[in-house]
Amino acid sequence: MLFSFLSYNLPCPRLASRLMATGSSALVSGPKQQTFDCLVLSGGGAKGAYGAGVAKALQEYRKLKRIDNSVCYIGTSAGALNAAVLACANADALVALWRGITSKKVLGMRVPGKVRLRLRILRRTLVGPAHFAVFDNSALRSLIATSVKIEDLERNGAHLVVAATNYTTRELAVFFYSPMIDIFKARDVTLARESQRLRHWRKIQSNDDLTNVLLASAAIPFAFPPVEIGTDLYVDGGVGNVTPTREAAYFLRNLEELGQGIAGDVTCVTQNPSRNRLDEAKPLGPLATVLRTIDVFDHVHMRPIVRAWDRINKEVQERKRQIEDMKNWLRTQNLDQSFLAIVEAEIDTRLGRLGGGTKRRDLKLISVEPATAIGETLDFQTKVIAENIERGYRETLQALEKAGRLSASDREDLEQLPV
Repeated sequence: MLFSFLSYNLPCPRLASRLMATGSSALVSGPKQQTFDCLVLSGGGAKGAYGAGVAKALQEYRKLKRIDNSVCYIGTSAGALNAAVLACANADALVALWRGITSKKVLGMRVPGKVRLRLRILRRTLVGPAHFAVFDNSALRSLIATSVKIEDLERNGAHLVVAATNYTTRELAVFFYSPMIDIFKARDVTLARESQRLRHWRKIQSNDDLTNVLLASAAIPFAFPPVEIGTDLYVDGGVGNVTPTREAAYFLRNLEELGQGIAGDVTCVTQNPSRNRLDEAKPLGPLATVLRTIDVFDHVHMRPIVRAWDRINKEVQERKRQIEDMKNWLRTQNLDQSFLAIVEAEIDTRLGRLGGGTKRRDLKLISVEPATAIGETLDFQTKVIAENIERGYRETLQALEKAGRLSASDREDLEQLPV
């Protein structure tokens, strides 16, 4: 009867004997743990200015609500640079960085017109570098190297995760700086190979590492050349992992499994609206064709990621309801309280995995995306950047209100602050 309504044909006497053998270690509680939030920032080149506005809104929201949770910053492409600046400093520094960005600081030149662009493509095809790219990455390398330092990550005890794509092996790659992930990695290597989830995560250990990793994550194919790290070539993280929510899930799952902290909110920032139609009246040149193809690729991959997160949350919530029904029934059976506590702890452990080897969790996801298109990937006009920062700020406050984290009056008050 105990498991009948959950379709578990497990005899109660056998269950009881196993539970008695487990002891009561699960009942011992330790000191209060730190809560960790995750901020996931997707790519998009110049659209990354929107993410700076998002970060500023979250910073003001946390001040208002006096939230002091630690944050793991996770990003890909332009989102990786945003994540790194936030891990090194704060949202104000990130907004200042974007307000000072120009095409020359990223591309090494102004965006050329159609004729000049086609001539440049032809010239670099004939006498260009070994790995073709329209633009050199030296200007972007300089921008990154002067914007983030590993010493700042060390001083802040920061948690940074950067997604890239291994161009040599065709596999996803993850680079990190995080004292917490060091703990996760130490445990992961002790597991059977098929159970390891962090095997391809590599630690950032120097300023050169940090610059190369961020440069690689932003290496949009065709626009920028791949970046050599070790013996392999790496390109834009958006090629294989445009919205690295999975890395956030791994971080928070390991955090709770190892008793290192409590999983908080995950805020996911995407920079392509759900309905971003192509302007059919506007012809696409060579570079624009490639960038539009990447936008489509990103969109096709991003939607299932967010939907899957929501689906798993709903499954976890339903399983929690079923487990709570079971516990409520047990509490009516006049069982010894110490034995009942052991039974309930074991039920949580054994039935919270949704049929998998690892316990799944209901991780709150706050999704932020622009309501309409926010420009082109390589459009670094000062006016467009400023507009996108403002939009990111305003639309994040709206998302927080929708999620029940802000009242309408709080949102209106925060909207009055300078960005």
